[in-house]
Formats: sequence, C-alpha cells, structure tokens
Amino acid sequence: MRKNLLVICGLFLLTLASCSEQSNVTPSDATSTASSARETADSSKKKVTKVAVTQANLLTAISTYLTTNYAGFTFVDAYSKSVSGVIVGYDVNITLNSTPYHINFSATGVFVSVNSAGRKGKIDQTIASVAQADLLAAIKTYLSTNYAGYTFINAYSETSNSTLTGYDVNITYNSVNYHVTFDATGTFISVGTRVAKTPTTNVPVAQADLLAAITTYLNTNYAGYTFVNAYSEAVSGVIANYDVNITSNAVTYHIVFDAKGVFVSVGTKKAGKKK
Repeated sequence: MRKNLLVICGLFLLTLASCSEQSNVTPSDATSTASSARETADSSKKKVTKVAVTQANLLTAISTYLTTNYAGFTFVDAYSKSVSGVIVGYDVNITLNSTPYHINFSATGVFVSVNSAGRKGKIDQTIASVAQADLLAAIKTYLSTNYAGYTFINAYSETSNSTLTGYDVNITYNSVNYHVTFDATGTFISVGTRVAKTPTTNVPVAQADLLAAITTYLNTNYAGYTFVNAYSEAVSGVIANYDVNITSNAVTYHIVFDAKGVFVSVGTKKAGKKK
C-alpha cells in the first residue's frame, strides 16, 4: 500500500513539472518565431517588378531583332523587368503565322531566348543564340568551304522538348544575305536568301534650300505655285532623290527629282503628305 502511494505521488510531481515547462512557451512567443522565419524567407526573395512597354517604346535593338527574325509578326504585349528599380531584362510576346512566341531580351535589348507555346501552353520549342566561335566544327567547315570570306550575322540552336534539333545560321556573302540551316550534328539541310533592308533617311528641305535646277523647273512648269514641303531621301547616307510637294491651280502635286535636281516623275496627291 505504501509503495502504491509513493508511485502515485511521484507521477503527480512529474505532471506538475511538465506543465510548468510548457507554460514557459507562450502563444506570442510561438507566433513571433513563425513570423521571424517568414520575414527571413521573404527577405531572401528578390522582388521583380514588371511594367508594360508599348511596341513604339521598345528598345531599337529589340525592334530590329523582331523585324529581322520575325518579319510580319503581330505584337501582343511586352514588359520590362526590374529589381530594386534597375531594369534587368524585357519579355516580348508576339505571334507569327498563328504561332505565339515569348522572347526574352537583356536590359540592353540583346536576345536571350525564345519559346513557342504548344498545346495547353506547354513549351515545345526553345531557340538560343550561338556565338560564331561556338558553332560546330562541321558548320564552320561548310560555311568556309561554300561561302569563303562570308560575314557572320548571327546563329541559333533549336531545341524541341529538351532535345537539340538543329541550327540556323545567318550570313552575308557577296552582298547577299543567306539563311543556312543544319541538323543537330551540323550537317547541311537547306539555304535561302533574305533581302537586306537598305536604310533610308528623309530630311526636310526648306524652299530656299532647294537645288537651283529644282527651283527653275518649278517656276517654269508651275508658275505661281505654292510651296508645301520638300524632303531629301538618302540611302546609306547618300542623297538619292528629292520629293517636293506644291499646289498649283487648286491641285496638289508630288514631284520627284534625282540627286542632281533632274525631273523624274509627278503625281497628284493630298497636300501635307510626302508620298
């Protein structure tokens, strides 16, 4: 009987000690600990801020890349990505031939990667930039053999479902742009030509600054005309012709002259438009 009482007393004392220890951990302490853990986790995350960018406000490098590699594309939307107020890159979404493309660029507008969305939005194709030095030896050999002295423009690897499927290489040879495709091992598949766009610059020209030959022609053939505006058109920095808009007897004329001021052609048009 005495032994049983001692056992019961011992169990009672152990229970009191356990309750005392648990009472030292308050709900506020537990909440504080969890909150601290969340704050630590949150502080380790870098917050990326996205801001919509219109097509007109895309970096020149991005616009040039899109028109060169996706001629005729339809712009969907674009966003700049910033971390702590500093732009770290751009995302651009377009469609071409009913296929959507999500293209990533660096903060300076340099191409990084692209993917097209397959069924249910799953990525089935990835294209990545490849430097000339990183081209497969078989590709380098083919190009130097068939296009000796060519100028390298750019190159891309194509991957489908994480499997490399081939390479696209763009070069210039004898003033012609070529798009050459290879398989994953660097074996030639096909080649096509691309029309190089010639940069044209239009600069307004005041009536007083027109070439003498142009002024003489206008006074002779459109006596009493009213000058509207005029532009010089330069190709790669060299003036190719002049466009002059005038009105005479209530008719608006668009007259084209060559670089020396020699008459080329004339047409009627609405006033105020260059062409």
